[in-house]
Amino acid sequence: MLCAALAACLDSTIRIIADRLGVTLTRLEVEVTADVDVRGTLLVDTNVPVGFQTMRCHVNIQASEGTDPKLVKKLVAASEHSCVNLQTVRSGVSIETSLRQT
Repeated sequence: MLCAALAACLDSTIRIIADRLGVTLTRLEVEVTADVDVRGTLLVDTNVPVGFQTMRCHVNIQASEGTDPKLVKKLVAASEHSCVNLQTVRSGVSIETSLRQT
Protein backbone atom coordinates (compact mmCIF):
# COMPACT_ATOMS: atom_id res chain seq x y z
CA MET A 1 0.00 0.00 0.00
CA LEU A 2 2.86 2.37 0.76
CA CYS A 3 4.39 1.78 -2.69
CA ALA A 4 1.04 2.44 -4.39
CA ALA A 5 0.48 5.62 -2.37
CA LEU A 6 3.95 6.90 -3.20
CA ALA A 7 3.55 6.09 -6.91
CA ALA A 8 0.14 7.80 -7.07
CA CYS A 9 1.41 10.88 -5.25
CA LEU A 10 4.51 11.24 -7.42
CA ASP A 11 2.48 10.67 -10.61
CA SER A 12 -0.07 13.34 -9.73
CA THR A 13 2.63 15.76 -8.59
CA ILE A 14 4.50 15.36 -11.89
CA ARG A 15 1.27 16.03 -13.82
CA ILE A 16 0.44 19.13 -11.77
CA ILE A 17 3.92 20.63 -12.13
CA ALA A 18 4.07 19.73 -15.84
CA ASP A 19 0.87 21.71 -16.32
CA ARG A 20 2.30 24.66 -14.38
CA LEU A 21 5.49 24.58 -16.49
CA GLY A 22 3.52 24.24 -19.73
CA VAL A 23 4.98 20.80 -20.47
CA THR A 24 2.72 18.44 -22.40
CA LEU A 25 3.27 14.85 -21.36
CA THR A 26 2.68 12.14 -23.92
CA ARG A 27 3.52 9.31 -21.53
CA LEU A 28 3.98 8.99 -17.80
CA GLU A 29 4.40 5.79 -15.85
CA VAL A 30 5.48 5.76 -12.22
CA GLU A 31 6.35 2.50 -10.49
CA VAL A 32 7.57 2.15 -6.94
CA THR A 33 9.23 -1.02 -5.72
CA ALA A 34 10.61 -1.84 -2.31
CA ASP A 35 12.57 -4.47 -0.42
CA VAL A 36 11.26 -5.81 2.86
CA ASP A 37 12.23 -8.72 5.08
CA VAL A 38 8.98 -9.83 6.71
CA ARG A 39 10.71 -11.96 9.34
CA GLY A 40 10.67 -8.91 11.61
CA THR A 41 7.00 -8.19 10.97
CA LEU A 42 6.03 -11.79 11.63
CA LEU A 43 8.19 -11.92 14.79
CA VAL A 44 10.21 -14.77 13.32
CA ASP A 45 13.46 -12.89 13.93
CA THR A 46 13.37 -9.93 16.32
CA ASN A 47 16.77 -8.77 15.03
CA VAL A 48 15.24 -7.97 11.64
CA PRO A 49 13.79 -4.45 11.53
CA VAL A 50 10.12 -3.99 10.69
CA GLY A 51 9.70 -1.90 7.55
CA PHE A 52 11.10 -1.43 4.10
CA GLN A 53 14.87 -1.54 3.78
CA THR A 54 14.95 0.28 0.42
CA MET A 55 12.47 1.87 -1.97
CA ARG A 56 12.90 2.80 -5.62
CA CYS A 57 10.83 5.15 -7.78
CA HIS A 58 10.96 4.42 -11.51
CA VAL A 59 9.65 7.25 -13.69
CA ASN A 60 9.09 6.62 -17.39
CA ILE A 61 8.30 10.01 -18.85
CA GLN A 62 7.96 11.39 -22.34
CA ALA A 63 7.11 14.98 -23.20
CA SER A 64 5.82 16.28 -26.50
CA GLU A 65 8.32 16.56 -29.32
CA GLY A 66 10.57 19.58 -29.05
CA THR A 67 10.50 19.78 -25.25
CA ASP A 68 13.93 20.63 -23.87
CA PRO A 69 15.29 17.57 -21.98
CA LYS A 70 16.61 19.95 -19.30
CA LEU A 71 13.04 21.10 -18.67
CA VAL A 72 11.91 17.50 -18.19
CA LYS A 73 14.71 16.95 -15.65
CA LYS A 74 13.68 20.17 -13.89
CA LEU A 75 10.09 18.93 -13.86
CA VAL A 76 11.00 15.62 -12.22
CA ALA A 77 13.32 17.30 -9.67
CA ALA A 78 10.61 19.80 -8.73
CA SER A 79 8.10 16.97 -8.44
CA GLU A 80 10.37 14.99 -6.11
CA HIS A 81 10.75 18.12 -3.98
CA SER A 82 6.99 18.74 -3.89
CA CYS A 83 5.67 15.18 -3.49
CA VAL A 84 4.24 15.00 0.04
CA ASN A 85 4.51 11.22 0.34
CA LEU A 86 8.05 11.10 -1.04
CA GLN A 87 9.30 13.79 1.33
CA THR A 88 7.53 12.21 4.30
CA VAL A 89 9.10 8.81 3.62
CA ARG A 90 12.53 10.38 3.08
CA SER A 91 12.51 12.48 6.22
CA GLY A 92 10.33 10.41 8.51
CA VAL A 93 7.58 11.79 10.66
CA SER A 94 6.52 11.46 14.26
CA ILE A 95 3.41 9.30 14.62
CA GLU A 96 1.35 8.91 17.76
CA THR A 97 -1.01 6.02 18.40
CA SER A 98 -3.87 6.38 20.84
CA LEU A 99 -5.92 3.52 22.21
CA ARG A 100 -9.49 3.69 23.41
CA GLN A 101 -10.99 0.56 24.81
CA THR A 102 -14.68 0.40 25.53
